[in-house]
Amino acid sequence: MKTLEKLTALFSIVGVVYLIAVYRVVPVMAVLIGLSFAVYGAVKKSLKLDAELSLFMETLLVTPFALLFCAFCEINGTSGLQVLQGPWLLLFPAAGVVTSIPLLLFNRGVRQIPYYLTGILMYVNPTLQFLMGLFYFHEPLEIHRLIAFGFIWVGVLFTIWQNLKEMKRM
Repeated sequence: MKTLEKLTALFSIVGVVYLIAVYRVVPVMAVLIGLSFAVYGAVKKSLKLDAELSLFMETLLVTPFALLFCAFCEINGTSGLQVLQGPWLLLFPAAGVVTSIPLLLFNRGVRQIPYYLTGILMYVNPTLQFLMGLFYFHEPLEIHRLIAFGFIWVGVLFTIWQNLKEMKRM
């Protein structure tokens, strides 16, 4: 790892550790989501599979778990098939299409850009959600979360800086 990439990791870790120290709780879901995306992206990058085939194989792997979950919901009376009526029932198959298209585009795109850029782009969505919550929905912002967010974004800026330096050399 290059020096600026190490600084990125350090600042991101400091941001997360700061929140853990302040709230005395480990953000298990956030850590798992971040780790799962990192592993998913690394595996996708290393496999030499066509995007469509890759998505098909992923779908095959998760289908049994999805069917078990659907059966569980059906038994407990919380299934979408029991809740949705009439034209709303058409949303069920549409959900598959709406989910598959972004995954297919991601699968194609991740192979065409450097992996570091994929990681940086993953900060765009949470940042936009953060800004929407703050300015549009007027959600309160605690200073501790702002400090942690700042550490993480400083780390991202180090990565961007490193990559800009490398692009200028080319």
